[in-house]
Amino acid sequence: MGAIAVQLATARGVTVVATAGADDLERASALGATAVAYGPGWPARVRAAAPQGVDAVLDTSGAGVLPESVDLAGGPDHVITIADMTAARHGVHLTGLDPADRAPEALPQLAELAAAAS
Repeated sequence: MGAIAVQLATARGVTVVATAGADDLERASALGATAVAYGPGWPARVRAAAPQGVDAVLDTSGAGVLPESVDLAGGPDHVITIADMTAARHGVHLTGLDPADRAPEALPQLAELAAAAS
């Protein structure tokens, strides 16, 4: 899911800083993101990669990163998760469970991005 989000965002001209495991850093960079390693200290690495600040965070991991994400983005209104069921505890919106969150109109662009990546 993170790879799709990176492609959609960069296709729209958004600057993306993506956290990834060591084996996926090169792939995230190839998709157009500035890639930084996740794990302990990831917020400092993101801040170093984006000294101008972070406007928003999309959590696709559900790995308990919401408190740091809220701090990094400047508040819970700037964070969305598709994977962390504790979102409400942090004031963060959990998206994707409600059919109203779906965007089928994006499917043609997703298909184009997938074809271009192969």
